[in-house]
Amino acid sequence: MSRPLALADWYAKNATAIATALFDWIAIPSVAALPSLAKDVEASAAFASRHMHAVGLRRATILDRVAGPAAYAEWTGAGEKAPTVLVLAHHDVVPASPLNEWSSPPFQPHVTDNAIVGRGAADGKGAALAAIESMHGLIESGHTPALNLKFLVQAEATIGSPNLAALLDHEADRLAADVIVVPVAGAGHRGATVLAGTRGLVLVDIEIRTADRDAATANYGGAIANPIIVASRLAADLVDATGRVTIPGFYHRVRQLSDRGRKVLSSLDFDESAWRDVPGARLTVGESGYNALERLVARPSADIVGISGGNRSDAAKAIVPGSATIRLALGLVPDQRSEELVSAMRSWVEARLPRGVQSSLTIRDSTRPTIGPVGRPSFSALIAATRRVAGVDPVLSRHGGAGAPDAVYDYYVDQPVLLVPVGDAGSRINAPDEQLTLADLRTATVTMAELWRELENLGTKA
Repeated sequence: MSRPLALADWYAKNATAIATALFDWIAIPSVAALPSLAKDVEASAAFASRHMHAVGLRRATILDRVAGPAAYAEWTGAGEKAPTVLVLAHHDVVPASPLNEWSSPPFQPHVTDNAIVGRGAADGKGAALAAIESMHGLIESGHTPALNLKFLVQAEATIGSPNLAALLDHEADRLAADVIVVPVAGAGHRGATVLAGTRGLVLVDIEIRTADRDAATANYGGAIANPIIVASRLAADLVDATGRVTIPGFYHRVRQLSDRGRKVLSSLDFDESAWRDVPGARLTVGESGYNALERLVARPSADIVGISGGNRSDAAKAIVPGSATIRLALGLVPDQRSEELVSAMRSWVEARLPRGVQSSLTIRDSTRPTIGPVGRPSFSALIAATRRVAGVDPVLSRHGGAGAPDAVYDYYVDQPVLLVPVGDAGSRINAPDEQLTLADLRTATVTMAELWRELENLGTKA
């Protein structure tokens, strides 16, 4: 007879308190990309530290020497022969704009349709809180696992984790671990899934400059190159009529989706209509020969995620701008190399520019595609924990977005990195009305508690 879930009763009794803690954390606008909110990022780290101390974790502190205010706490004492797990989460959030598309203020959380709504409800704070509360529940319910747990809640995930490598190096002794666990928001599918990898991301700004400064249309309109028109033509040329990206060599290293891979994806409970309805999308598009889910997890992509320039004020100012910027996001699958694609993109842009027009590329963020540690004992433990909570065998899938920062894979070369999904596409991460259902918050918390209990038997051979 299988044992009951460790947190089954505890979570039911503490669900309201957990939701309240998430409410209080969301209310702190910890937007790392906005220097004006630096004090709020510090306040958010302080909240995380206080909460981890309050729920029974030890040595709660703020590590702010290298990479901003990262909160740290631990549960150790299981001994050197017990495995040590580092949970890497983050408490910073992306900007809430456009504010007019939120149904309520983004930093005033509330519950709607059994979901907590607010910026950070899933991405960052909701995912981090699920991990923290998993250990809280085990401590209070008397099921403390025989393993060492460390929690690092960093502050720069939404700006590319530029200083995470330095932090890991500086705190090498404190952050030593046998297994790394990263809660990933918006990564799940309906039904029981285990993430066996992620697509990578390259976020690039392409600046198009046609003049040294803006010029009035009364004097120059229709007679000098307009950078927004040039940028728009580039954007329109990025993907052809069949949905394929036109950057030379873009598909050179892409593996073909196998029949077995297609079968696995088809086994997922993926409702394309419901998925499309989350952002209110009118139609599904993409590379010919693949359905929406296959495009999301097994094929690379290129999207224009922003285009800016010219008069963005309410003033009646008619000018030909001197420059415009396209922000481009490339979704990469295993074997694709970001440096090759950025070089090819640079050549692709230059070949399409009118004579005299200048361009420059700036990489804003870059994470490589990953393949999970399939076959290692720790990955089997994740499958077992997911199975216990769901009551059915999970299927393996890849997440269409980024998972752990590259610095994690570079630093923990020999250690397995496990990605635990928190929520799904309906969580609306990075978008207005971001949310995490109460059911998904429970599932993530209870699953991680079961994962800790599965990992305690592995020793250091994870």
